[in-house]
Amino acid sequence: TGMIEVELPSLLASHLSQYAQGNSIGFVTANNETQRKITQIYNDRYFDGQMKIVWANTWSEFKEGFLKLQDETDIVLVSNNAGIIDWDEAEATAFFTENTRVPTGSVYAWMAPYTLMVLGVMPKEQGQWAGETALKVLGGTSVSEISITENKRGNLILNLDIAEQLDVVFTPSLLRNAQIYSGSH
Repeated sequence: TGMIEVELPSLLASHLSQYAQGNSIGFVTANNETQRKITQIYNDRYFDGQMKIVWANTWSEFKEGFLKLQDETDIVLVSNNAGIIDWDEAEATAFFTENTRVPTGSVYAWMAPYTLMVLGVMPKEQGQWAGETALKVLGGTSVSEISITENKRGNLILNLDIAEQLDVVFTPSLLRNAQIYSGSH
């Protein structure tokens, strides 16, 4: 029994699609073994092998790949920047704020300054599940009767600076249920 922590890229893409011109997905990420494995899983499991992928080693390659994907896809998922040589947070924030032309998202909370939307894992969900499961066990349910599950909820972060750049207006209900990132306000 237990809860497997999974990222929610398909749910993120679904949220982003309401602000996009179509459904094609681009993905820019660091060029390392971990990201290659994660990207392959995403592409196969969630996007039917249709995701257009750019691998980057340097900040310059990351920028070029991001700009290229915006020309070729309707939504760009921005993955992990760990391992990108010469990544500069201030420069990256300015670059993404000024150059984003399509809806962008990430599953990593630390990428909020660079994307329109983040849908990250919610550790609280695992804690709630663990508490409820413990109560079931204390109530007599056998551990073997409790199946393994995956998390289903995410922590939503909206970037108002990039929303302004894209002329995206979020609904009040979305704003009420999200954390807000704004570097300029």
